[in-house]
Amino acid sequence: MRKGIALPISEKIEAIFSTGQKNIYFARSNYKDTIENLESFIDKKNIVYLFYEDFFTEKSIELNCQFLSIDRKAAEFKKQVNMGSNSDSSLDIYSHVPAENIYGPIYNHCRSKFSTSVPSRWLSE
Repeated sequence: MRKGIALPISEKIEAIFSTGQKNIYFARSNYKDTIENLESFIDKKNIVYLFYEDFFTEKSIELNCQFLSIDRKAAEFKKQVNMGSNSDSSLDIYSHVPAENIYGPIYNHCRSKFSTSVPSRWLSE
């Protein structure tokens, strides 16, 4: 990064993802590898997959509590804890390209594995 000069968001994204597999951001969000590694060690009946976009719903809380064999308590879905900043994250029309090139195969794998469970915004091209 050039010192003292703010890079356009597309260049920031390119810098983050340019190292591919060796990049910590990529490694920690590579759902395909994570799922395959998890399923190679743990019986699938002992795994539940939930998507963040759907997690804070009555249905997901119920599913999670049943899976964990814990009593269900009323959830406060409107209460926000540890809320992120409201930084300007507007993207130019090319900003999605580096991330799409790297994450496209991962999202395709998730669409294939989870089909109708995938959040609707993951389905848009």
